[in-house]
Order: sequence, then C-alpha cells, then structure tokens
Amino acid sequence: NPSVVGATKTTWTLKTCIPYWAAAKTSQDSIDQQRSLVNNMSDPDKTTYNKQLDGSQASLDKVKEAIIANHCKVGL
Repeated sequence: NPSVVGATKTTWTLKTCIPYWAAAKTSQDSIDQQRSLVNNMSDPDKTTYNKQLDGSQASLDKVKEAIIANHCKVGL
C-alpha cells in the first residue's frame, strides 16, 4: 500500500494505514465542523464548548500520532 500522497518515490506501509487514517480524518472533519458552529455562539457557551473541543482535539492528536507511528510509518 502506498504510504504518503505526493511522495517523490513509491513507499509502502501497512494496509491498516488507509482506513485508520480515513477514520481519523473523519473525526478531524467533525471537530472542525463543530468548531465552526461553536464560533457562532456567545459566551459562556462558546467558551465551554471550545474547551470541550480542545480536549477532543488533544485526544485525536494522540490517536493520529499513534496511527502514524504504528500503521502509517514508511517501511512497515
């Protein structure tokens, strides 16, 4: 399975990389859409929901790091 889109040469990685990364992208899109909605709110709701989204983003960032290291690392 090709690893990184736009790579100058063909590299390979585990087949789980593609579906795992797609799921992470879907989660990222959801957070981004929610953030867009929250930005239209007024305080205190805006602050409260942004804090929750910040927590979700931090968790997703850790998952994305694990996907990169354990499933999408070139040469696995």
